[in-house]
Amino acid sequence: KKVLDHVIGTIHASPLKNVPGSTYYYLDIDNIWPEEFYTELVERMPTSLRGYTPLSKMYRDRYRYELGHGENIELNISKLEIFGAEDKAFWTEFQQYFIQDQTLAHTIMEKYGEHLAYDYTAKRWKANCRLCKDLSGYSIGVHSDWKDKLFSCIFYTPKEYNESKRQDWGTQILVAKDPKMPPNAEVHHQYNSDGSSDLFDLYHWVECRPNSMFSWCVTLDSYHGVPSVKSPGYRDTIQLFAKCNNHVVSYFPVFTVMECVTTNLRSASRVTRVKRAKRR
Repeated sequence: KKVLDHVIGTIHASPLKNVPGSTYYYLDIDNIWPEEFYTELVERMPTSLRGYTPLSKMYRDRYRYELGHGENIELNISKLEIFGAEDKAFWTEFQQYFIQDQTLAHTIMEKYGEHLAYDYTAKRWKANCRLCKDLSGYSIGVHSDWKDKLFSCIFYTPKEYNESKRQDWGTQILVAKDPKMPPNAEVHHQYNSDGSSDLFDLYHWVECRPNSMFSWCVTLDSYHGVPSVKSPGYRDTIQLFAKCNNHVVSYFPVFTVMECVTTNLRSASRVTRVKRAKRR
């Protein structure tokens, strides 16, 4: 409970950041866990891929172990079968406070508030959490995240870290070069071989800093990606996100057209009107 209180307090005290002129709001926080807990957390993370599975056929360089309810939040909470007794006790308590309790997910969504695409207080959702190990060569194309996702969160927890991996193991925030580019949450825009993108400009490279958290609320233009990882070893992270239950998503509104309107709201120019149409 003290660890949860520390995380919640740190989130409350951290500034909410914005990509100017966009609906992209994010958090980039150091020392998200208490130091002693973080040390134990990293020590108790698996050292091999045993029990992990590839994310998908497209992304076979990312391996995951589900701690929560799975990608589509339809599974029972993980039974943690890959862990020995002591490690299992640790991760069971982790599940209890950081997945099942839902306080952490609520705190993150409250932080984003009106910037979330959907009203999470009126819709049914679940949080999922997974351990990830990315291999050298892993890359995920630029995308905004799926439309049934409310927010995403990455906890950087590298077991094999040095400063040369700080940027290589991080995550990019990007903006479309053409502001009129139609949004499409289903497309992952692949990087060029040199790590550049034909369609997007790099806004900020969130670096992999031990015991840090990068999170964003999912919107039309919450573009992020990872160019090809060059460093050897496992890029260890813990990923947390909230999704709407599948049976709710079937009639959830989806974005079709975005009108960008310049306003003087909180001294910022940002997207203020989004037209929605119901999914058929």
